[in-house]
Amino acid sequence: MHKTLVLLFYKMARSRRRMAVQRSKGRDESRPGRHECLRHGAYAAVCSAVILVLLLLGISTLRAADLSGMWTGNGVDAGDGVPGVAQAGVILEIAQNGAEVTGSYAAPGAKPVKIENGRIEDGRIVFWCRDSRNNLITATLRMSGDWMLGRLTNAAGNVMNIALKKQ
Repeated sequence: MHKTLVLLFYKMARSRRRMAVQRSKGRDESRPGRHECLRHGAYAAVCSAVILVLLLLGISTLRAADLSGMWTGNGVDAGDGVPGVAQAGVILEIAQNGAEVTGSYAAPGAKPVKIENGRIEDGRIVFWCRDSRNNLITATLRMSGDWMLGRLTNAAGNVMNIALKKQ
């Protein structure tokens, strides 16, 4: 999708340069010909419409997938504690309503905590919650096939990479 957008912007810029060159070859630069204006205006309108459709399709792709349900998997410590040791039992229960995400998160061996400020933003699932000691935990997740992958970061900066699969 990004390549398509770049290509469209490149074509628009190339068309504008071509018109500028044509105007500089003996024509009054302040007054382009009528046909040039109509052709450029129609081209720009079509390009703008195509870009808008592509953006809407890209944004709605994640929203179209219903993330509601229970997601379970493992977390891997990414720096503190014993690096690379999998912690089983990460549970994420999600209820999705459009771009809003609510539910709960349970770390290994801990009671579930409520998801706060959950949302789908730029193709990612973003939320935060507080652990049993009221420490802030932020989450940034993304879909990859049937898996939800991402990282949780606590207030101290410790990171846990998680991989969850819908049950």
